[in-house]
Parts: sequence; structure tokens; C-alpha cells
Amino acid sequence: KSHQEIAATIPFNFILLANSPAVPIEAMRHTNRPIYGLQFHPERYDPKHPAGHKILENFISIAWLY
Repeated sequence: KSHQEIAATIPFNFILLANSPAVPIEAMRHTNRPIYGLQFHPERYDPKHPAGHKILENFISIAWLY
């Protein structure tokens, strides 16, 4: 069985990057600092979740800048 605890509001100085019908805030980032927040498992990569690898590649390319 899956657990579910979610942040329902975006903190001050953060903007929404992704959402879904199940989770209103899937990803967010700070407006001026290199701070990101996720509420899903981007490391998950299987036939049901094929984008996991690309999500991690994108994150690494952003993190490498800092």
C-alpha cells in the first residue's frame, strides 16, 4: 500500500513547475536561488514510468551549473 503526505501550498518565493490530478504540487523551484522541491520519485525508471531517466538527466544538467 502506498503512503501519501503532500504539501498543499507553495512556500513564499517558490513557483509551481509541475502538478497532476493526484498531487497539486509535483515540482517547484525558488524564484532566485537554485532550490528545487519534488513530491514524486524521479529516480523511478521502468516501463510504467519511462521518463524517470530523462528527469534525472535534466536535473543533473541544472545542478551542474551550480
